[in-house]
Amino acid sequence: MTAVARSVLSLVYRLRGFTCTSLLVHVPVAEPAIAVLGGHPEGDVPAHVTVAYPFTLTAMGARASAELAQLFAEHPAFDVEFHAVRRFDDDAYLAPREPLPFAALATAVQNRSPGNPLYGGAFGTYTPHVTIGPVHRLTSAGLQAVERLLPLHAQVREVELWGLRGSHWVRVRGFDLAAPPPAN
Repeated sequence: MTAVARSVLSLVYRLRGFTCTSLLVHVPVAEPAIAVLGGHPEGDVPAHVTVAYPFTLTAMGARASAELAQLFAEHPAFDVEFHAVRRFDDDAYLAPREPLPFAALATAVQNRSPGNPLYGGAFGTYTPHVTIGPVHRLTSAGLQAVERLLPLHAQVREVELWGLRGSHWVRVRGFDLAAPPPAN
């Protein structure tokens, strides 16, 4: 058995027992902002920007995993700056100054799986963001504390597959993005 075949088989076995999966970009630099508002609003999922949720489990067979690796390898790695705190109806979030690279990743996944709409189709427009907590926790002092942390800078080099097993989210694997274009 080749190393690639072993890797794919390992992925298939690890996916057994997951009730839901998600593709996301991990953003560790946002952890302090989440801590200001009392900790992770989404349980044990770290600070992240969602690329696809829910992500269809049946799409994660060996062939689909290889297709995702190829799909993400076609997108260049990028740097991101989270520059503002914004609000949805219920959640406060960090907004990226340039949302287009995240939108390109989400669109590519959606084009690959058109019958699997982002957030089950509950929202009309994709808004890349890092949820930092519920709006009711965002006091004026909390908002000022988060704003003092901004801007936050991160390098995005991979998209991660996470799976929900029981009541815990676990990282299954990462899909590398292409090398970033050379600086001028």
